Amino acid sequence: MKKNINFLSFYVTTILFLSSVNLANSQEVPLRSESGEWVCVSRDSDGISPYAFAIQQDTFELNIYDDAVFNTMRECESALSEPIETADNQQYFCASRDADGISPWDVFRWDVDSSLLGGSTYIDFQQLGLITNSIRECENSIENVSIRSGRAFICASVDNDGIYPFSMFELNENPDPVGQEYSSLNDCFGSVASAVNAGTTNANETAAQVMQEESGDPVTANSESGEWVCTSRDSDGLSPYAFAIQQDTFEIDIYDDAVFDSMRECESALSEPIEAVDGEQYFCASRDADGLSPYDVFRWNVESSFFGGTTFIDFDQLGLITDSIRECENSIENVSIRNDRAFACASRDADGLSPYSVFELIENPGPVGQVHDRLNDCVNSLQ
Repeated sequence: MKKNINFLSFYVTTILFLSSVNLANSQEVPLRSESGEWVCVSRDSDGISPYAFAIQQDTFELNIYDDAVFNTMRECESALSEPIETADNQQYFCASRDADGISPWDVFRWDVDSSLLGGSTYIDFQQLGLITNSIRECENSIENVSIRSGRAFICASVDNDGIYPFSMFELNENPDPVGQEYSSLNDCFGSVASAVNAGTTNANETAAQVMQEESGDPVTANSESGEWVCTSRDSDGLSPYAFAIQQDTFEIDIYDDAVFDSMRECESALSEPIEAVDGEQYFCASRDADGLSPYDVFRWNVESSFFGGTTFIDFDQLGLITDSIRECENSIENVSIRNDRAFACASRDADGLSPYSVFELIENPGPVGQVHDRLNDCVNSLQ
């Protein structure tokens, strides 16, 4: 509607103009670029889905950008009017990877400049190649971006198909995956949250206490060079699982001499090591690094940090073999101290089977004392 404007001073006219701008900003207003306004239109110019971005000239001509395509008009308008701002102070939105408006979905980044009046003008956007299966998963990934050493990281599909396995990627164009792989997107998010929480925990708490309080999340424990984590040994997100050192920027160094059949066994070795009567902490893992029987005893080399907390630095494989992880744990739980030396029961032939004997709880010990047909008989002899 045309409004009649009485002759006023330039000052009053300016005030009215700025007031009208502020009023308009409280509503949905098209976003301007240097060549026109960003709008949402039907990609195929038939008025129906899918929908795409376009630049609309003052004379209503359209230039359609069919690399940012959405299933619904609402999704398209949200990407324009409600971009997700992350901790790296950039603005992102999610759109169809294949420009067809359907799964999978990719992350796009706005290139934003400030206008003369201080508002944001969206000039252009970049498709980053960070793929998830649904638009909600894509938005969730953006909302869970982590900043490490001044670099932003995000969870996405390793194979760019939007599905399992998932990993961390640096938040830039066409990045490579870094760090460990996860069987679900939520596990990848949990790893980020766990690491952040561990970094803000009171330094006087032990690593085991920190990890127990975070049960249900991937386990982390600090070392001098990074964090101990559990990851798929073969980087495929599947069993077996192994210890690894994860750097602050999510790169990992896998230690495939401590390997487990399940993630639970691996996490338990980190968060719930067995403290024997000799005051040392132990865990059980596969002897042959395949996650299967037989099992060996490992000892954590634990040092106290500067602040008094416990830092797991390294571990030793001792060569005390049993047939199952439960038998291995039972042996550690029944350690006996004799003349200030610790003794445990294990397979005499290092195959996990009968016969069994007593061994000193050190690296690669020899059997001592009598031989037993059953492990329980050996354990009972220590009492």
